[in-house]
Amino acid sequence: FSIASLLLACVVSSEARADCSCGGGELDLVFILDASGSMNLMHNTLQEQIRRIVEVLKGQVRSLHVAAVIYRTKEYNGRRKKLSVLPFTTDGKALSEFIQGEPPEGGGAEIVDAGLKAALDDLSWTRGARKVAVLLGDEQPAEEMQPRCLELAKVFKERGIVLHAVTASNTAWIYWAPATTTSWKQQLAG
Repeated sequence: FSIASLLLACVVSSEARADCSCGGGELDLVFILDASGSMNLMHNTLQEQIRRIVEVLKGQVRSLHVAAVIYRTKEYNGRRKKLSVLPFTTDGKALSEFIQGEPPEGGGAEIVDAGLKAALDDLSWTRGARKVAVLLGDEQPAEEMQPRCLELAKVFKERGIVLHAVTASNTAWIYWAPATTTSWKQQLAG
């Protein structure tokens, strides 16, 4: 899969907002990444896609600031933190190294809400820049967490931050297939 076209469309958008000098060429971009064990198969692919996106965007904007928020699960008690934040930087290599240093571990209910909240509260967003957040995970938030995630999505909008949610999974089609269809069951069996 590729999320590059999604981001490029956002970067070249001519939509103007009161808090954005969109012609100024500044872009703040944060990747909010699920690093629970179920992301193991996708981790290297996501790293490479993010690296490519940053390289492409560097040539499209005057000033690119990238950040990352890594979240795991409520039950996680491994060697790394449940939640890790890389502040905005212009160094794409620092972003790649940060993500590489946070491999997927653990299992259980992902703390998607904590990842979203950290992107809002723990980063210093550039005044007047275009602001984009990309949430990357392999499944939807746990049911009890969904109302909080929707509240946080509204805060992103209020602050002028475009929020994209991208399902990054080899089996993502399972989550979006209508429950009444049997095609996903046939694909699993085949």
